[in-house]
Amino acid sequence: MTEQPIAGRLPGRVVSALRAFVAGLALTLLAGCGEAPQLPLRVGLNPWVGYDPLVLARERGLFDPSDLRVVELETSSESARQLRNGLIEAAGLTLPEAVELAAAGIDVRVVAVLSLSRGADAVLARPGIGSADRLRGGRIGLEDTALAAIMLQRLLETGGLRRDEVSLVMLPVVEHESALKA
Repeated sequence: MTEQPIAGRLPGRVVSALRAFVAGLALTLLAGCGEAPQLPLRVGLNPWVGYDPLVLARERGLFDPSDLRVVELETSSESARQLRNGLIEAAGLTLPEAVELAAAGIDVRVVAVLSLSRGADAVLARPGIGSADRLRGGRIGLEDTALAAIMLQRLLETGGLRRDEVSLVMLPVVEHESALKA
């Protein structure tokens, strides 16, 4: 026998469903009152020997993955982009990249200096190009970063070149070798 609503009353099934909905809503709201679960600190790193100790520590289980998550990315530009977009909380970056983020209004803090570059950055060219002035009219591949802009400026000054005397090709660092070979 099906239950018939009496004037001013709801059927028992509807009342039960409403009670379940209200109870579920109350539990959901109460759950929101508790402390938010702590997520692991996500650190973005690009392939570079200076960041390898963190990768090695992860592989050897030297830290709890629920506390720290090492996110391996292709480039430091990708690390900066993910940091800017809130996809990671920390990143291995160059000082110019950190300054660039700060200038863009991102709240960044330098918490460790992992290396000092003392001339390790370099410009690579095909055989036969022995000096910067030989790049006049040529194409130069570079990453779209503050550090690459500084390197380019120094290269142009060294060769006595103006920016309009070369063609710039923006490439992620992982494509530099194949572009040079091509």
